[in-house]
Amino acid sequence: SDTLFVILEVGVCILKFLPFKNRPDAIKRTIYAVDNNEFNRATRDQSHLIEGTVKSCRRMFVIFLILCLGSLFTWPIKVLFYEERKFPIDVWLPFEPFEDIRVYLGVFLCIFVATGNAPIGNAAVDTLIPGLIHHAATQIKIIKDNLENLGQRVEKYITEQYTYRSLEEKYE
Repeated sequence: SDTLFVILEVGVCILKFLPFKNRPDAIKRTIYAVDNNEFNRATRDQSHLIEGTVKSCRRMFVIFLILCLGSLFTWPIKVLFYEERKFPIDVWLPFEPFEDIRVYLGVFLCIFVATGNAPIGNAAVDTLIPGLIHHAATQIKIIKDNLENLGQRVEKYITEQYTYRSLEEKYE
């Protein structure tokens, strides 16, 4: 069952990483577009919304990364408690890895490193999409705030931009 789990996990990771491999420019453009001025039209009064979103996304990533690393480090350790030497997954090798402790630990380390890419990659990719969704929701909150306060902001803009010193300047 552990071997099947690893095979399925690697298969899912391959499917998750394919867009990053096949279309890296499109992914980069999408991420850079979110940082573009078109998406960052927040006023000083609204900047707390974006700062809160960034903080929330970073916290979500750190928590998820810690959990993924916890699974990475606890999953292979269970075989160290068996009386006989085993690997976390079934693996066929053209030699006997259990006779020499150095060979056993070397193969164990290779399996650990090979399967370790999946949880770290999952932490990065699995938090990217919710982070983008959270950013989009924040942009909707900013639009909502802009619409609610449109009258006040237009009046403020007009008074700042079109203050006339005299009637003669008004008609020039």
